[in-house]
Amino acid sequence: MPSYERLFGYDPKLLLPNTDESFRIDSSRVCSHWLVDADARLTACSHHPSPELLAAVANNQKEQRARQRVLAQYPNKFEGYSAFAKAYVEAVRAGRSMDTISPVVEAVSVSVPQLLSNPASSELTQSEKVSIT
Repeated sequence: MPSYERLFGYDPKLLLPNTDESFRIDSSRVCSHWLVDADARLTACSHHPSPELLAAVANNQKEQRARQRVLAQYPNKFEGYSAFAKAYVEAVRAGRSMDTISPVVEAVSVSVPQLLSNPASSELTQSEKVSIT
């Protein structure tokens, strides 16, 4: 804080309330808090970005991987970003890891004869079973 006082002339007593936990990002409201200096007047503000903006700028590694997993499921990138935005905000509000967003599912290897010999074990139609290799 000394640098803010030295460089910008801010009174440390005015900045101190903005340095504790209450000034951090509010996950439940998905907003960030700012202290804005406009014409030498400090104003505390909250910024509520759209879910789509958050989805587009999420930049830590887990967020980037989650976004890529979702976008890979959509040929239209805008639909992908919309889907990621919804999943991202839900995960942030719930305090869940980004790993829970479109997790990678391990592939299960089943041969066509196994599917055909036990049709009750699958909800696939006969034509879908034949097309599986």
